[in-house]
Amino acid sequence: MVLVYIDSRKSLFLDTKDYEYFIGYIDESGSIRDLFFDSFLFLGIVAPSGGSYETGTATKDDWRWFLNAILGPGGQVDKLVEAHKNICNILERCNIIKLIVMILRPPPNLSYEERISLVKWYINECLKDFQRIQYDKIRLVGFYWMSESVGKDDTDLVRKVSNIIHNKNLSFYWIPYYFAQGVDAWKDLGFDYVML
Repeated sequence: MVLVYIDSRKSLFLDTKDYEYFIGYIDESGSIRDLFFDSFLFLGIVAPSGGSYETGTATKDDWRWFLNAILGPGGQVDKLVEAHKNICNILERCNIIKLIVMILRPPPNLSYEERISLVKWYINECLKDFQRIQYDKIRLVGFYWMSESVGKDDTDLVRKVSNIIHNKNLSFYWIPYYFAQGVDAWKDLGFDYVML
């Protein structure tokens, strides 16, 4: 799985050629020899407002900006799709690309209901935006919880988010830091895949 950081630091944005190096195994001579990565997790840290996607200080406009950056016309997924088509044409065979999109931590100063409402809106917007991508070799397979720990204040929220994701037949991913809060209860929190 490739972690693709996309946020207000424009230097992080990748172009089609960058994605080709992830999708195709390219040897020392520059020849494409095989398929390489097939899973891409899109995430970010620094929001355009200066807030953080991880700590819950990003605004709703920041959330929308992130979706536009990855799923909007000319965005990162369009570049990924173009790269995938190029590699598949060269190799004369293809695989399925799996996408995972981060769920930002909703602001902790909002009520529980407001936080859930914001996450539902974001998931629905992401699914709607993904429908624009007309390519049969790409699948949105799940969402990633951006915060690297789950404290007591977020336990019920994460469980509810897990239910929302699972009701859409998608998977829930998490990458906690070593000894993070909640790591020992990852199954109870509703995560399907946890990576350290």
